[in-house]
Amino acid sequence: MKTVLTGTQQLKRTIVWTIVIAFLAITGYACFYTISSTERGVLSTFGEIKTEAIGSGLHFKIPFVQEVIKVDTTIQGFSSGSDESSDVSNETDSLMI
Repeated sequence: MKTVLTGTQQLKRTIVWTIVIAFLAITGYACFYTISSTERGVLSTFGEIKTEAIGSGLHFKIPFVQEVIKVDTTIQGFSSGSDESSDVSNETDSLMI
């Protein structure tokens, strides 16, 4: 004999399944992270930092337990007394005081 669900029971079941699927999707999305080629990452588990740096690529972490701290490693430079378009040094602008 088949059990027939009332409208309220069916609505409750639908809401519960929607919440379960949303939780699993969010948790699954939180498991993966990417580090770009100009970054390095540091993985901490419950606030304890591992000593090795994480290189670029797609990586896995335990959601809600591990956290990734990304550090930008690009070299930031600025022009000091040279014309960037012609690589000619301008001595008056590059004097150090």
